[in-house]
Amino acid sequence: MHVYFSQAIEGLDRASVINNFQRVSGALERHGFRMSNREVYESFDYQVSLTPAEIVEMDLQLLSQSRFLLVDMTLPSRNYVGCVCEIVYAFQLRKPVVVFVGDTDNNNRLWLRYHAFAITKNLDEAIEVLRNLSPE
Repeated sequence: MHVYFSQAIEGLDRASVINNFQRVSGALERHGFRMSNREVYESFDYQVSLTPAEIVEMDLQLLSQSRFLLVDMTLPSRNYVGCVCEIVYAFQLRKPVVVFVGDTDNNNRLWLRYHAFAITKNLDEAIEVLRNLSPE
């Protein structure tokens, strides 16, 4: 089952983005999911060689081929512009959106609550939601 993973990227150091990706990817794989945009994160420098249009079109293609969208919104006081755009696209494609927010107050955001199938505190809870949505 393919899951598209969305997280903050812009303005963050490459190592922290890759470490978080690897943590989430490993957790998903332990539960039988495959991250559809894994190759994008594994070649993280793609953002240097591609135009914004090429990046967005590639991401939207991968999102459209995925069963779920999983979003990490755990950074406090962060504007998640790219993540929010992906949430809206997934919602329009009728793909369940599962968001984990950590200790932030992002779970109180009206538009997020409307577009998300589920909002959880942490990754483990989010994966449990994905497992409950997946056919046996």
